[in-house]
Order: sequence, then structure tokens, then C-alpha cells
Amino acid sequence: MTSESLVNFPLLIKLDKDIDINYDNTQLRGQDIRFTDSSGEALSYEIEKWDRFGSSYLWVKVPLIE
Repeated sequence: MTSESLVNFPLLIKLDKDIDINYDNTQLRGQDIRFTDSSGEALSYEIEKWDRFGSSYLWVKVPLIE
């Protein structure tokens, strides 16, 4: 088996109102959501679907996955 590092990999993040997030603590369309790397550097992301009453789907560009 071989392994390789993934660079600038788009990672899907699913947020669920019953498990992961309290939507009452976010802005209406999620525009205040932020993702950072271990050094605090902001990561690029895109909101595919924002659903305050169910599940939201966001794509985060992760710099490196080893």
C-alpha cells in the first residue's frame, strides 16, 4: 500500500443542528463561520448549503492532509 499527501484538498464539513452547531449563535446565512489551521491562519471555504433547521454543508480547503 502506498500513501501520498493531499495538498489543498477540499474537505466536506457537515454541520447538524442536533449534534454539531447551535444556529442561534451564528449569523443568518453563516457568514460569520471561520476555519483555521493549527497556526491560526484562515482557511478558504465555501458554503454549499446553509440550513438553520437541519444540516449545512461547507467545503473547506485544507492545506495538507498526510
